[in-house]
Amino acid sequence: TEAWPEDGKIEAAYIAQIDGERLRSFRRIREKCTKAADEKYLIVRFETSRGSVWFNGSAPPDNLNPQTVKRFIQLTHEHYKSLLKGINCVPGIFTDEPSIADRHAAFPPERSWMPWSYGMQEYYKEVTGKDIFDTFPLLFFTEKGSRKARFDYWRTIAKRFEECYSQTIGDWCHANGYQFTGHYLQEDKLGLQTRVSGSVMPHYRHEDIPGIDLLCERCDEYLTVKQCASVAHQTGKKRVLAETFAACGWDFTLTGQKWITDWEYVLGVTNKVEHLALYSLRGGRKRDYPASFSTHSPFFAMQHCMEDYSARLSMLLQQGEHLTRTLIIHPQTTVWSRFGCSPYGNPVRRNERDLRENDELGFRLSDLIRKLENALIDPDLGDETIIAQTGCAEADCFRIGCACYSDIILPWMENITEKVLRLLAEFNGRIIVLGDLPHLVDGEESTLAEKLLLKKAVFA
Repeated sequence: TEAWPEDGKIEAAYIAQIDGERLRSFRRIREKCTKAADEKYLIVRFETSRGSVWFNGSAPPDNLNPQTVKRFIQLTHEHYKSLLKGINCVPGIFTDEPSIADRHAAFPPERSWMPWSYGMQEYYKEVTGKDIFDTFPLLFFTEKGSRKARFDYWRTIAKRFEECYSQTIGDWCHANGYQFTGHYLQEDKLGLQTRVSGSVMPHYRHEDIPGIDLLCERCDEYLTVKQCASVAHQTGKKRVLAETFAACGWDFTLTGQKWITDWEYVLGVTNKVEHLALYSLRGGRKRDYPASFSTHSPFFAMQHCMEDYSARLSMLLQQGEHLTRTLIIHPQTTVWSRFGCSPYGNPVRRNERDLRENDELGFRLSDLIRKLENALIDPDLGDETIIAQTGCAEADCFRIGCACYSDIILPWMENITEKVLRLLAEFNGRIIVLGDLPHLVDGEESTLAEKLLLKKAVFA
């Protein structure tokens, strides 16, 4: 902005020289200062989204605020628990598409915005040891240090969301005798998944039955299934749930159901829940992601054939131990280091500046999984946050929790965390690198990957 805002609602301010989306220079200021003619003010505000019809006129919930989630539990989980006192009929609780950057959030079109909450400045310093406002413009503009600033920001956001939401609800469910399940928003797109969740795989650790959502009559979301099933394998959980068949249409057939069921069960799903069973077709309900698995559908009289088939598969797939020897390191931290936001406004979410390149990385990863599956190689994905906490190198085995791998693939990774890199350096099995070795370590330029892995890696 050219003018200093007079309303006083400022979190941080800077004077900067700007060239398009690049910063030639910037300096943080603590109060109003005179700037040169070729300089601009950069102003950081903490604002609340406008209300949404989806949330009855209120802003979307702040799932980065632990008090918000605790209040949510009081108003929902605790309330239903009191109503069901003495009645043992609810085995678990399903969460549906929680997020930190909801698609219904609304700000003025000239505003560039990133997820934030009360207490985040202090939390950021606790996690990183830094004041986020020292480098905040680098989340929007490109300059030396922007990759590190973005890595630190998204790592902190992801950790906060996991702790505030999934860990809190999971702990409540376990303490009160309920199973926790459900799925997260935009699991199928790596860039968009980052924008709305920070990182999705660590959340599955807190669910008793990790879950996903598969829409439409298609079988191409390899990334969606593998992110979830991999965490189940690594945490020793026998069940993986898929909310499925939504938006398949009123002409959806039993043949289509079997096609999708077989595909998702091969990749690691063990249980499915059909979307949806409508009580009524009045009004817009008939267009609410059909088909309806109820008496409204012409195939319903034969639906038991599909359910018997699925139940038998489900029972068999929960027996024994899942074995796979191939691990793909998930490039989530690469996305963290690349993902910023245009300083000139935040358009429709799917058109954001940095979404496309990061979604494309996810599509490449999904295609890699498809090719390996077609070659009868069933890989798992390894999230670096989970590896850093539960991973270790054991002779020729790279272990993540309950799972053990002999072959590791690094897929087009620009960044890697130092903890995971050093674990890979201790590993005596095969490491296959697609593209180049990561040139960033924890968001900073480094030759450490080359020093530790160059002589032991196979390049493809």
